[in-house]
Amino acid sequence: MPKANDIEDLFHYIDTKGGDTSQCWPWRGSCGGKDGDRPYFSYQKQKWLAYRLVWTVVHGDIPDKHVVRHKCDYPLCCNPSHLELGTQSDNEQDKYRRDRAGLPVAAVREIKRLLLDSRLPQREIAAYVSTKFGIPVSREAVKGIKLGYRRKHNADETASEIAERISLTKAD
Repeated sequence: MPKANDIEDLFHYIDTKGGDTSQCWPWRGSCGGKDGDRPYFSYQKQKWLAYRLVWTVVHGDIPDKHVVRHKCDYPLCCNPSHLELGTQSDNEQDKYRRDRAGLPVAAVREIKRLLLDSRLPQREIAAYVSTKFGIPVSREAVKGIKLGYRRKHNADETASEIAERISLTKAD
C-alpha cells in the first residue's frame, strides 16, 4: 500500500523557481478535470486542487462561497503570492477583464504577429509563444486564432469596451 501524502509532499510537485515569488510556480504533479489541466493532490484521503491546498497551508481556510483565483491567470500556478480569494462572480469578471476567455491578449497579439510576419509552422509558433509567455499554447490554439475561432472579442478591445458589449448583449 502506498504511503499517504504529507503536506510537505505537496511542495515536491511544485517548481518553486528557487523561491522567486515574481515567477509562476507550475504544478508538476497529476492533472485532471474536464479540461485535463487542473492540478490535483491527494491529502488526508481527499482530492484537492493543488493551489487551493497551497492557499490553505499558507493563508488559512477558504471562506464559504469563495474561490481561489490566479492573479497570473495560469491555472497550474501554485505560487501563494499569485493567488487571491474572491467569489465565483469575481472569477468570471476576471475572465473578461484579464482576457482569460482564451489566451492572454499579449500572447494572442504575438501569435497574430508571427502568423503575419513569418512563415513559421503553427507548431513552432505555439512552442515559441509557450516559452515566451510561460503558458501552454497548442498548435490547435494557434490554428484557432488564425481562423478566428478562439476569440469571442477583438484583442484590441479594452476591458470597459468588453464589459459594455457584454452588458448590451445581455440586454437583447
